[in-house]
Amino acid sequence: MKNVLIVDDEKSVLLAMKVGFAAYMNRFTVHTAENGKVAVNILESTPIDLVVTDLMMPEMDGFELLAHIDTHFPNIPVIIITAFVTSEIKVKLCKNNGRLNFLKKPVNYDALAQAILKSIVRKYKKGPLTGVSLPGFLKLIEMEQNTCLMEVSTPSGKRGLLYFYKGVLYDAVLKYLKGEDAAYAIIGLDNVKINFRPILNRHFKRNIKTNLATILKDVTLKKRMM
Repeated sequence: MKNVLIVDDEKSVLLAMKVGFAAYMNRFTVHTAENGKVAVNILESTPIDLVVTDLMMPEMDGFELLAHIDTHFPNIPVIIITAFVTSEIKVKLCKNNGRLNFLKKPVNYDALAQAILKSIVRKYKKGPLTGVSLPGFLKLIEMEQNTCLMEVSTPSGKRGLLYFYKGVLYDAVLKYLKGEDAAYAIIGLDNVKINFRPILNRHFKRNIKTNLATILKDVTLKKRMM
């Protein structure tokens, strides 16, 4: 029996999913968590075959959970439930052999169940989730209007910070670089690991005036010319 973990901060949604998946109880067992922190505890104690997660949640949101899974459970496929999903984000974010999928809200339970079953089958045919595309991840944060302090690091030891406020890229730091210079340098990094740091009520001044779309476009063009 396969184990599926569903993560959403609305208890009514979790209950509805458990009831809605009753017809599939012979195919997979449903575990639920109301935020990413609870989900991590379940992942540490239970052999989970697939994770379905919302993005906007208290305590530890879906972005942090995705980064944690990418680092610690790279073989577990993930289905992201979001109101904002475009073909561009799918292409930019899904550099993981089909391990990361999207469903748009409101979710049809039968459609989600079929996506779960297909993802579990693919789990044993394709590679791990590692190497989530940073540009796609950033665009998703922008569209979900998330506030977060993201740490981006590479195997060579480079480590930078990106601060988003309600989906707007406010500031960035990479060694001696700050603001837009740091943002361009960080977004241009390859083979990155993503983590999130607590903001601790610190006030960030907006030091980046160029919008994220322009920065991503400029970085992409620069890489193509190299």
